[in-house]
Amino acid sequence: MKGKVGKGSEQTFVQTADGLRSSRGFIVRILDRYSLRYTNDNRSIVLSAEGNYIDGKVHLLIDIEQGKIQWESPHDKEPVTKEWKERLKDDLRTAYEHQGYIVEIDPELAQFGVGRDGKPIPE
Repeated sequence: MKGKVGKGSEQTFVQTADGLRSSRGFIVRILDRYSLRYTNDNRSIVLSAEGNYIDGKVHLLIDIEQGKIQWESPHDKEPVTKEWKERLKDDLRTAYEHQGYIVEIDPELAQFGVGRDGKPIPE
């Protein structure tokens, strides 16, 4: 499967046992109804995400800016930099839009310290 990435470059995706693997080296996998894992450069991060079926399309809502996100061990002491957040957004949008999903990366409520469900975000 091929998907366009940025300035006309092509990227391929292959579904593996680990998840959806990109020719650029990252892997994304929906873990359950409320989370997904992104792996790149031997680093993994679990993000809040929710899929909804609306008007015949899967809408995937992903939180990157909401609350604290951190790499899984052994990189858990390293910050998720602004550059990594932008890369996460680009890679996740590319992979899941390629799968036919409508992707919404929604940091709007993060500034108020609450999630989409209205519950406080844990510190």
